[in-house]
This record gives sequence, structure tokens and C-alpha cells, in this order.
Amino acid sequence: MGFVDWIKSWFHVTDAEASYFVELAAQNVYKKLAIESCVDLIAGALTQCEFKTYEAGKSVKKDNYYLWNVAPNINQSAAEFRKKMIHKLLTRNDCLIVLARDRLLIADGYNVDENVMKDSVYTEVTVGD
Repeated sequence: MGFVDWIKSWFHVTDAEASYFVELAAQNVYKKLAIESCVDLIAGALTQCEFKTYEAGKSVKKDNYYLWNVAPNINQSAAEFRKKMIHKLLTRNDCLIVLARDRLLIADGYNVDENVMKDSVYTEVTVGD
């Protein structure tokens, strides 16, 4: 007795219904794989870019340049940081980057209070999966 047969016996579904659900699940997996492949390709290309920092209209290589292009924090390289940033931007449509103790961190969870007349307020910000 295979896994699919066990599921069919558990939920009392016919062979036609089971094959439909298997086909539907396979389509969702292929779509997710295609999306993740595209996101990974875009993120990989953007990790090769250099972030330039400017002061008074002139390009400078100071602390912000180092944070964005070399080591944003002690746990990630710039390429890993950018890849995670782009992945969140493309899959979740937003990405919150926090500057804490001279380190750039990507927030994994947060609540935002958006207001038209004032700045947005972010609360319950968590970093780390």
C-alpha cells in the first residue's frame, strides 16, 4: 500500500479525484519552482552590483559603503545580505532593513502602522528566522 493509496483510504476519494489532486499539487510545485528560480536568478545578478554612497554629490567609500558592499553584519556577506533582501522584496513585496549597532539587519517580522500624514511606525520588529 503506497502513500497515495493510504491517503485515498483515509479521505475516501476515488481514483479520479486522487489523480486530480496529485496533478494540482504538481502544478503548484512547478509554479513555485519557476518563481523561486526567477527570484534566485534576479537576486544573483543584483548581488554583483556595487552600491555607491555619496556625500555632497561626490562618491565616497566610508562606513555606509562598507556596510552595503563588504559586510553588512557579522553573520552575512554583502552577497548573502543582498540575496535575502531581493528574495524578500520579490516574494513578499516588502523588506525592512534595520540599522542597529552599526550593522544592517533584515527584519523577519514586524507590524507597521501606516499613516498618511506622518511617518510609518514599525513595532514588534524581529530579526532572525
